[in-house]
Amino acid sequence: MQAGKIGETLVASGQFSAAIASGSSTTTIKSGIGRLCRVSITTAGTASFTVFDITSGSGTALFVSPATTSVGTIFDIQMPAQIGITVVNQVSGPAFTVSFD
Repeated sequence: MQAGKIGETLVASGQFSAAIASGSSTTTIKSGIGRLCRVSITTAGTASFTVFDITSGSGTALFVSPATTSVGTIFDIQMPAQIGITVVNQVSGPAFTVSFD
């Protein structure tokens, strides 16, 4: 696999990672079949975020975070995605890093 144009980084075991900024945003981090691996919180938040199996801001949810997240929390998700991986963050949502295949 090669890193694409969205700022992801190749990590161990052929996985990639992408940083998601705090605040309201919709970010597609992968198109096509893949796997949502882990989410690591880098800045605390007081609103949940959702990761969808699609390339837009809605669809089948792969993961919905708790409303309040703390720095250093790691969610080990390991969910397959058939269409793509898109993250929808909220206004008071955390900053975090997503690892994926």
